[in-house]
Parts: sequence; C-alpha cells; structure tokens
Amino acid sequence: MKKIHTILFTVMILTACSDTDQNLNELVEAASSVTSETLQLEGIGSVAVMINPADSNPRIEIILQDEKELTSVEIEEVQKRIQDAVYSNTNVSFNVLIRSKSEEELRDEKWHPIFKAIYEKTEEEFEEYRGFAYSFSPEPLQIIIKTHLQDNKSTSNLEKIEQIEEYVDEIIKQKIKELYVEELPYKIIVRSKDNEDLN
Repeated sequence: MKKIHTILFTVMILTACSDTDQNLNELVEAASSVTSETLQLEGIGSVAVMINPADSNPRIEIILQDEKELTSVEIEEVQKRIQDAVYSNTNVSFNVLIRSKSEEELRDEKWHPIFKAIYEKTEEEFEEYRGFAYSFSPEPLQIIIKTHLQDNKSTSNLEKIEQIEEYVDEIIKQKIKELYVEELPYKIIVRSKDNEDLN
C-alpha cells in the first residue's frame, strides 16, 4: 500500500445540537477516534473527515488532502477496515467513503487567499463597502462587491463604482502573480445596497 505522510487530521462533525443527544455525541467521538487510528495505521494522515451519525444511513466521508492518490483497490481496503473497526467499537454500520478533493474544491482552495484579500482590503479602503461574495457558476468567475451605494447614474456614483472595480481588479492581479495561482476569466460586479448590479 502507498504510504502518505501524516500531516493533518481534521474532523468535521455533523450532529444534532440538542443536549439530549448525548448518545449521538458519544457515537461520533468513538467513530472519530477509531477512524483516526485506522487512518494513521494505514499511513494516511492528511485528511478531512466528516461524520454524520444521525441519518438512517450513517456515514463517514474522508477527503484526502494530499496530492498523492491511492488506487481504487487501496481505497476499498481502507474503507472496509474503517467500517469494520468502527462497527466493532460502536455496533453501528457506517457507510465509509474516501475520496480526493474535487476540481471545484481545489480551485476554491487556491483562490481563497485572493478572496480573503479582496474582502479585507476593500473593507479598509471603501466606506461604501458592505460585503463580498463570489460564484464560479455560471462562468466566468463572478467577484461580487456589495456596497451601500444607491442605484443611480450620478457622476459621483459612477466614479465610485469605477474606483471599486479598478481597486478589486488590481488586488486580483497582484495576488495571482504573488501566489502563482492559475488565472481564470472573471467579472467584477459592484452591487447597490438593494443588491442591484451597478456596472
């Protein structure tokens, strides 16, 4: 079996929020511990794990964080070992899925520092700023800057929209170059306080 160096083990737990669900919380803790131990024994450590025990079909989803990949046979073997180990400790049969990050998850991860820079710097620079959003669908990538601006065509409003658009465009270009991120086609959208597109 290929060995993947242990780097990180992140667990995201999906449980009910009620205090009366102590049994579910104990189940999640047991499943998490057994899953972590089994992955470490297999030499797999750079993962994100999501555990959902509340469904009629309880599941554990393991997302490999490394670029190294396991073969489908290796994945099936590890899934079975985890399923058996969790069952022997909890008497609950979890459906176990191991997968690599999707292209969309990788793209989001690579662009996250750019989105963070847009959010932080635009907030510092413009008092009209009220929020940020992005969407990869539909293409091109939409960078959405939410403002307190009115939806009107006054000269001062149009100038401010242009300033915001140019400022955000410069942040994107700088961060792409700085982080060596693959450049994607994008469109900067400036929105009014009523969420109308201004440009």
